[in-house]
Amino acid sequence: MGRHKWEPQDFGIDLQKKQLVDMFVDELRSVFRGMWTIDELVVHPREAARFCEDFRLKTGFYSLPDDIILGTLMNERKAQPG
Repeated sequence: MGRHKWEPQDFGIDLQKKQLVDMFVDELRSVFRGMWTIDELVVHPREAARFCEDFRLKTGFYSLPDDIILGTLMNERKAQPG
């Protein structure tokens, strides 16, 4: 969708952006337990959509789009040292 800058409040979420991003990362680690990275997840569209839907259901953040969740996880991976 081409969103480069966003804030949780854009989606009705009362958290700091870092807190929400940490929730994305923790959920990815919890669900896939190191077996899949974000790169592997995004090439499996059904599983990626399911991951996003499960995250929304778990958190109640129903208006949070898939592209924000997945794109943010990809950006986090790029930002990691090493």
